[in-house]
Amino acid sequence: MEPDHLQIAVRYAPAADVAQIGGDWHDAFLQPDGALVLGIGDVAGHDLEAAAAMAQIRNLARGIAVATDASPARILEHLDRTLHVLDVDTMATAIMARVEQTPERKAAGLRLLRWSRAGHLPPVLLHADGRAEMLEQGGDTILGVYPGVARSDQTCELGPETTVVFYTDGLVERRGVPLDASLELLRSEVSGLQDLDPEELCDHLLARFALQDQEDDIALMVLRARRE
Repeated sequence: MEPDHLQIAVRYAPAADVAQIGGDWHDAFLQPDGALVLGIGDVAGHDLEAAAAMAQIRNLARGIAVATDASPARILEHLDRTLHVLDVDTMATAIMARVEQTPERKAAGLRLLRWSRAGHLPPVLLHADGRAEMLEQGGDTILGVYPGVARSDQTCELGPETTVVFYTDGLVERRGVPLDASLELLRSEVSGLQDLDPEELCDHLLARFALQDQEDDIALMVLRARRE
């Protein structure tokens, strides 16, 4: 899918000891108003039960987003309540994001990224000049804990040739390594890679961070806002 000069690349790498199943997921689709919605998440567990819960969460999030035209925070709020009502007994982290463009932003070659994090690790924003930063705003509670919790939307501008890297924790978490150090290593690795296209960037990050005896599955999604 490459709507309106947006390019998306995705990868999924299963854990070494799992038969191609797990709780990590990614998704991308259009809402009725034409905005691009992206989702990525990680359900606790690495078995058939986690895979089933993952499929439910992904499909419910898509259905809510399409039916309501809601913002990312509202999608996650509806999703959390729906999981509670349907008695889906699981916990998960997730990010829902939405790429918006008003006529004024289109004339300026800009887009707005609106996102909400339910306990998920922060995306990496790679600017056209090669600077990389973590989008650490927000965070909120993971799904499946407090179904009535209020969630917040965060925003940032996407200029031409800006890239956003979404990922699950299997890409960065390592035994004995502080999470802050792992996230900084990822940010540093992404820095300066603005000339790689999204497919190449996905392959580069998997080659750099995925281990032969990977203990957790990895979902990876890279969004590039192309110059119009």
